[in-house]
Amino acid sequence: MVDFFHEAQISLVVFTLLSQIVVGAIWIVTVGEFLTSLPAFRQRLGRLVTWTGVPVLGLALAFSTTHLGRPLYAWRALRALGTSWVSREIWAFSILFGLLCLYAYLWYRDERGARHRRLVAVLTSIAGVLGIITQSQLYMIPGRPQWNHFSTILLFGATAMMLGALLVGVITTLIAHREAPLRAMYQHLAASLLGAAALYGIGFIARIIYLAQGQDAAGVILGGAATGAETVGTALTVGWTIVGANPFLSSMELLLAVAVPLVAGLTLVTICWHKGSIKLANRLIHSTLGLVFVGTLAGRVIFYLTGKPWF
Repeated sequence: MVDFFHEAQISLVVFTLLSQIVVGAIWIVTVGEFLTSLPAFRQRLGRLVTWTGVPVLGLALAFSTTHLGRPLYAWRALRALGTSWVSREIWAFSILFGLLCLYAYLWYRDERGARHRRLVAVLTSIAGVLGIITQSQLYMIPGRPQWNHFSTILLFGATAMMLGALLVGVITTLIAHREAPLRAMYQHLAASLLGAAALYGIGFIARIIYLAQGQDAAGVILGGAATGAETVGTALTVGWTIVGANPFLSSMELLLAVAVPLVAGLTLVTICWHKGSIKLANRLIHSTLGLVFVGTLAGRVIFYLTGKPWF
């Protein structure tokens, strides 16, 4: 069990998932800054999302240091901004955390300060995008062929969109009591959920195909260089073997991170179009957040497991 938790890099699993859910939630709130016509509802939603996001992101950053041998010296990574993706990731999420704290503070201001708040919201969202990019690029390196694929950034971005949208949806159910804002929010939520689930599904399938290709994929990537192709092929074979040895995790990822949000998104669309039960929609959003989190958790664990060194 200890070996499993070590190989699955649980601290990094927690860091990436928690940070991505915050990034996705900020994306949704930023879009809402420019779309919603209900200032009172928008203010309550923005406050709660940012109040939730600050401690969650702080917890994620704390977890990010626990996999280091000497966490107290993590600050040294900041000095390699020009050459290290680890340094860029730390800078991106540090800036994101600072901007998020400022954004949370600005929600205390009245509507006359909305212009400045929206500017900070956009900057925070951009920092979130940079955070997802740096997280992905950190793993997309030649030394880990199992991760060095476009599916990595696709899965990370889709996770942020799905979990972030669902978190905002859950918070919406806690503060909105009239059907108008709920139905309006659920329409946007359904669109985000369907789009993110589709992207996640594409990333999941692309990654499975990539690992299964083995030697053939290596030849394409490295232009047919024999020695390099054999090395990469071996790495992909190891990754594919690990996926095959953990069918439960892969099945959970496919079912809970792809199928469930697709069904939930379509159900929300049906409820909004046919003026169905809002209570049913509320329960659906709460349960979907829990299920999708478990599915993405399973997917992230298998992601790190497949990065096991092959030499």
